[in-house]
Amino acid sequence: MGPHLVWVRAWEGRMMMDSPYHSDVMRGAFAQGFAEGKAEGKAKGKAKAIARSVLLVLQARGIEATDEHRQRIEGCTDQEQLETWLQRAVTAQKADEVFA
Repeated sequence: MGPHLVWVRAWEGRMMMDSPYHSDVMRGAFAQGFAEGKAEGKAKGKAKAIARSVLLVLQARGIEATDEHRQRIEGCTDQEQLETWLQRAVTAQKADEVFA
């Protein structure tokens, strides 16, 4: 979805919220869905940033991560798990130790 379409969807959503033809229930449901989507997006963004940090720490320490390691790290959305891997990446001698 390009930036223009994102803006259009946001504008449509805003218009839906302001419409006098929609009930309070409809506006409430839309607002709740919007808030949940926003929170989910933030969580995914944070997980992605932590995953990137794990890979950067390994790279900075000269530890090679295989494609399998990268896929596992980048595919993880559990922030707690990623933070554990990040802590291990600081002291690991090999990439496999991050997942031990």
